[in-house]
Parts: sequence; C-alpha cells; structure tokens
Amino acid sequence: MLGLRLDAATEKRLAQHAAETRRTRSDIARVAVREYLDRHSEDAEWERQLATLRKAREARAEIDTGGDGTKAWLRSLDAMDGGYDWGPNGPPA
Repeated sequence: MLGLRLDAATEKRLAQHAAETRRTRSDIARVAVREYLDRHSEDAEWERQLATLRKAREARAEIDTGGDGTKAWLRSLDAMDGGYDWGPNGPPA
C-alpha cells in the first residue's frame, strides 16, 4: 500500500486524466511507477554495458600500441564487478 501526496495542480490533472480514460487514479499511478522503475533498471543495465565496452576499447587500444592487453583486460574486470581487486599478492590461497 502506498499513499501519495500530490500538489493541487497534479491532483487535478490526475483526476481529469482518470475521468477521460475511465481508469482509477490508483491504476494510473501504479502503471506510472512500474514504468518509471522499468526505465531506470534499463538505464542501469545500459550503463554497465557501456562500461564494459569502454574497457574493451581500452584493451584493443593497448594491443594496437604494442601491449598485450592484459592490464586493460584486468581493468575491465574491475569495471564489471564494481572495482574488486585481489591486490598485489593475487587471490587468496
């Protein structure tokens, strides 16, 4: 259950839209919240994918300039897992 406090102008617009579409105000708000959350979930996924692509591009550039791409590849792993790093001694035994 969710209660929303709307300013008078928004409340009036919502009531008018509900009457025009023959839907309840709750139904309109429920759909709007669901669409908002879906849209923001998709945005976060796009950002993760873009970070991965940027790191792949860095690895490719490193390879193109004579490196083997290992450092850029390791940085890309950090981009995927939020920056987790084993540190200078490598993974735990």
